[in-house]
Amino acid sequence: MYLAAWQGLFICSATFHAVGSSADSVHLSLLPSSREMLKKPIFASPSQLYQEPQGGDVVLYCEVLNLNNNHVVWKQGERVISAGNIMTRVDKRMSLIQLNYGSHPTHLRIKHLKLSDAGNYTCEVEWPGAPLSVTHSLTVLQPPVITRPMTGANFHATQGEEVTVACTATGDPQPQVWWSKVDNRGLQRLVLPEDSSFLHLHGVDRDDTGEYVCQARNRISTAEVVVHLQIHFLPEVQPMHYRVYSGKGAKTELACVVEGYPEPMVKWFYLSGGREVEVRHDQNHVTGRQGGTKDNTHKLTIRNLSYTELANFTCKAENEVGFSKGHIEVTGIPQPPTIISTQDSLYHNQYNLVFSVKSHEPLVQVKLKYKQQGRNRLVDDFTDNYIERWFTPGNLKTNDLRPKIVSRVISYEIDNLNRSSSYSLLVSVMNKHGWSDQSNMFTFMTRNQDYSENREKSFFDFQSSTRSLGAEGAILVAVLCLRVWGCLLY
Repeated sequence: MYLAAWQGLFICSATFHAVGSSADSVHLSLLPSSREMLKKPIFASPSQLYQEPQGGDVVLYCEVLNLNNNHVVWKQGERVISAGNIMTRVDKRMSLIQLNYGSHPTHLRIKHLKLSDAGNYTCEVEWPGAPLSVTHSLTVLQPPVITRPMTGANFHATQGEEVTVACTATGDPQPQVWWSKVDNRGLQRLVLPEDSSFLHLHGVDRDDTGEYVCQARNRISTAEVVVHLQIHFLPEVQPMHYRVYSGKGAKTELACVVEGYPEPMVKWFYLSGGREVEVRHDQNHVTGRQGGTKDNTHKLTIRNLSYTELANFTCKAENEVGFSKGHIEVTGIPQPPTIISTQDSLYHNQYNLVFSVKSHEPLVQVKLKYKQQGRNRLVDDFTDNYIERWFTPGNLKTNDLRPKIVSRVISYEIDNLNRSSSYSLLVSVMNKHGWSDQSNMFTFMTRNQDYSENREKSFFDFQSSTRSLGAEGAILVAVLCLRVWGCLLY
């Protein structure tokens, strides 16, 4: 009685995290006595649960002891597959095999499993007594199949909207579904707060444009589809330069970088009489792209700038989402001066300043602004205690063979300075269009003792007192003139 209580079907199951589960079974039975075994056939193969992937092979066991001259019949449901050694079902994938030498071919093998092969299979033994049978259950596992979206599908949304794309998949076991985005690091899985099978993006912007991948996985395999999301966004306009220095009759080039989707239309305007006027399309005004149709840099070239075009220009880009503007000032004022003299003076009480400046028009005035630096202050401001010096650079004649923008080198002697002191200096210049921006802050230092007392007169006539530049200063300026285009002699 004790042994009989352990007879029956034992099932072992295992669950795979986020993938599915699998089960197998073992039938434990007590063999009858040798006398009973001689009387009737006995199944040595218990009922089992088979789980095999689609396209694979399976062998359904039906081992019969004491078969003698009796016959085995296989059925799928009520449909007969075989009777004895004869295959009644016309399917080359199915056959009867023997596993042990000398045994009968009673086991059913099915190759290249199809989903329609799933079901109950019964092995019956036809003999004079009551029918004997054992039934197996076959589950054909299906790899994931993504039913939507279709691979290569394109989705569009406007900046600020919400986007939802559902990814549905079938398979056995039921697959897990998730979304990833393709970027320069590869495939990055998205952490979605809701159902991971839904690509749900809130308030999309241009950075959400790109390729997205839906993946579905179960214990058999993984399937994926790739879709493209395109965000329609407001044009963005970035001028290459916010200020362009030019002059009447000069060739002038303006440029702005434009990005947007759909492709924006770009137009150029300039301010005239308090209103925006569209730039004419003629031989003197040429618009286009810097590097061809695929380049985002849009250019306006004015071959001969008119006086009225010394104004504020606008690069306007517009698409179906809206429009944006970028503003560029075209000005005739000089460019900020660049100080090119060395920081160390040759003298204890004066400094020979040399600077260059580019201007389309002659300079009419120069302003120096300087002050002695405090001993305990790293940064000096010019709110008080500074000295201003103004001078007119003289009648600087330009050579007609020189370019429209003339680079001028100017020298000036700053005197009445303190010995062994550091000074902060700013320089600005003026032409008929107005004052330039100030130069970068410059620091120079006087000596404790003059480098040389025998100074000759300078050939430059820019001075603040009756004393002229020393010979060393003149040599320095001459050398600098060789390096800077447009050094003008008085």
